[in-house]
Amino acid sequence: MPKGALLHAHLDATVNAEILLQLALNQPYFYVRTTGRLTEANISTLLPEFTALRTAHTNGVVPSSVTDASYSHGVWLPIQSARESFDSTLGGPSAFDKWVIGTLTVSPAEAYQTHNTTTKIWRKFQSTFLVSHPLIYHAPIWHDYIHQFLISSIEDGISYVEVRINFFER
Repeated sequence: MPKGALLHAHLDATVNAEILLQLALNQPYFYVRTTGRLTEANISTLLPEFTALRTAHTNGVVPSSVTDASYSHGVWLPIQSARESFDSTLGGPSAFDKWVIGTLTVSPAEAYQTHNTTTKIWRKFQSTFLVSHPLIYHAPIWHDYIHQFLISSIEDGISYVEVRINFFER
């Protein structure tokens, strides 16, 4: 049975995280960085940061991945090469996807077990938007993101949507 309407939907939380990651991977000038080298010990706590750049600003030798031993915090890497060269001991490209998608979503395990206080879950919830906003609000991704939102709404039988858009930058 059609739902009919979707009211008060926060637009920046309406498209599947896997689709959002794929949209970013399709961008030729999209980069990722972290505050430190990703390891098995810290992969669940370090967040990726994304941006669009014509060229990365580096200090000499550029590592190929955020898991590379030579990676130093803040170095921008092309998202495609960061994904393809993600450490195989961590799971390779599929682990990169899992890491990014995990930072874009709140899982049931997080909601009911590891982040089971108001403070913890609110911090996790806010962090998903810190990661997603540079992706969503990049103009080429924005167009495809809106398209995907509308297509999925139609597929769900929704014929009326009221969305909230949160533009943080002027």
